[in-house]
Amino acid sequence: MWILFLLFASVYAQNDVSQWYQSPPKKYSIAGIEIEGVENIDKNVLKYLTGISVGDVIQIPGDKTADAIKNLMKQGMFDDVELYVDKILNNEAFIRIKVTEKPRLSKFTFLGKIKKHDADEIREKIRLVREKIITDYTIGNIKNTIREYYVNKGYYFTQVEITQEPDKTAKTPHVILYIKINKGKQVKIKNINFYGNSALSSGKLRRSMKETKRKRWWNIFNSGKYLEENLEKDLPNIIEKYNARGYRDARIVKDTVYFVEKYRVNIDIHIEEGHKYYFGKFYWHGNSKYRSGQLDTILNIKEGEIFNQHKLDQKLFMNPNGYDISSLYM
Repeated sequence: MWILFLLFASVYAQNDVSQWYQSPPKKYSIAGIEIEGVENIDKNVLKYLTGISVGDVIQIPGDKTADAIKNLMKQGMFDDVELYVDKILNNEAFIRIKVTEKPRLSKFTFLGKIKKHDADEIREKIRLVREKIITDYTIGNIKNTIREYYVNKGYYFTQVEITQEPDKTAKTPHVILYIKINKGKQVKIKNINFYGNSALSSGKLRRSMKETKRKRWWNIFNSGKYLEENLEKDLPNIIEKYNARGYRDARIVKDTVYFVEKYRVNIDIHIEEGHKYYFGKFYWHGNSKYRSGQLDTILNIKEGEIFNQHKLDQKLFMNPNGYDISSLYM
């Protein structure tokens, strides 16, 4: 909220006040600027932020006075800014800017069933410290940070309510924040459906996904919780499974996650398998130290064998035992 007031003491006025309101805006030289209502902020800094300095000639009311109020409001530190013209002497104006500071934080506390380690981690993430200015943005950021924290743990319906209570023991406006958290239930995976797969069964593809599993009551070791991060890690595992079977062009066309119940999702994965490839004949060029037959023996991949990119890379460069083609030339 911002207001521009023009108040004049009759002893200083050169004209009748009623005549002032009826007259058009006029230019004045600023003879004084007073800041009122601040306790925790340097007044000189606020004067600078207004964009008006003593000696400036400005129109009152006008764009400069409106901008001064806007400049202070956009700092996010005030609930209200009012600009008064206290007196006029000849063509000199004395202005007073009254501000209402936003409250600052005294302390905060969590409400709800929250585990200690969760509360400790959330404190680190929301970074609330005493004397922090509490704005609507601050409240929104706290809520979003807490929701994101629980989403990363599989709780997609976490509710966060924040109430502010004035701290009656403080001399200046301070508040106590009560942060109530209801994390709800974890979202579980009901089913993982594959479409477009014929070379590999859906069961084999599900087993290639290390972290993303369906919730099954008989498997006590698998929570079946859905985490977007885990799904992103597991999708390449599906392609690796195809690559190992000779399908080097296999790709995931699209994947979709959708709720089938409030706390249950299905995952649909559409696959384009492509053609199956086989190793052909190997030809060696530039080898003088070792004969082609010796290199064939170390490579140990036969013509007509199903193409496997991982196996080829390992035979050429990455054998953990060091028995690969590149190690011969080191």
